[in-house]
Amino acid sequence: MKKMYEVNKCPNCSGRLEKSEDGRKLVCPFCSSEFEPEDEISEEPKKEEVKEEPSEKEEPAEKKEEKTKKEEKEEGGKATSDWGNDAWFEARIPTKKVIKGSSSRQVIECFVKCVGELKTSEKILKYIKTDLKKGTGVAMPGMNDDKLNAFVKRVREYLDADEKPLIYGNIALLSNGKKGILVTDKRMVIGRSKVTNVPHGELDSVCFDTGDDIPFILLNGNDATKMESIISADYNLMGAMIALCCALSFEQNPGREKIVLTEKKDD
Repeated sequence: MKKMYEVNKCPNCSGRLEKSEDGRKLVCPFCSSEFEPEDEISEEPKKEEVKEEPSEKEEPAEKKEEKTKKEEKEEGGKATSDWGNDAWFEARIPTKKVIKGSSSRQVIECFVKCVGELKTSEKILKYIKTDLKKGTGVAMPGMNDDKLNAFVKRVREYLDADEKPLIYGNIALLSNGKKGILVTDKRMVIGRSKVTNVPHGELDSVCFDTGDDIPFILLNGNDATKMESIISADYNLMGAMIALCCALSFEQNPGREKIVLTEKKDD
């Protein structure tokens, strides 16, 4: 028998070759010629290779996040904010919208640092004591106790017996404990001619008013809670004190609803 090198067709009649029943030969069903194959040949016709379309390259995480922000913005959704801690806040404004000068920038940037980097009341208090203890208007236990005690005495009726004063700041340079803002372990107390207090658990919103670069902060949209210039325009302290209240609120009630950050006019 002849060896067949081109096994796809019979050299005698050009018919398509098939394997014999025992699989050892190639047989032409048209002219009955038989051939000894050099290599084992499959009866199945050769299938064309199907090229798979290349999958899209995986995008870096940063690009995915940017894309998500853009999509959410276009769809009217709320993208990740730039206030430092999305777990705590529902931000209805970006920080750039309330930064309108150097003074308001100090307030916002210090607030973001405290809630985003420091995060705990203990670390925020340490930061205030070591970095923001300018002048004589800031008082903490063991630092300017006379002013702290004078203000605590004035607002004692608003405090619980076991309440711990944490930090006091003068509203005016020479108020000497008569007017100011006190943060305790349970609340913030704002004292002018009248006294207003907001327990940390009842802090629902923080409203920023920086229209003329004179920063004001309102708690729960209440004008009576207005935080303003504290000792020699130390606006960093304003940002740190409200951040301290936010930290205490979430430490005391981790499952609470987010605090709304907004502008005064959105209230």
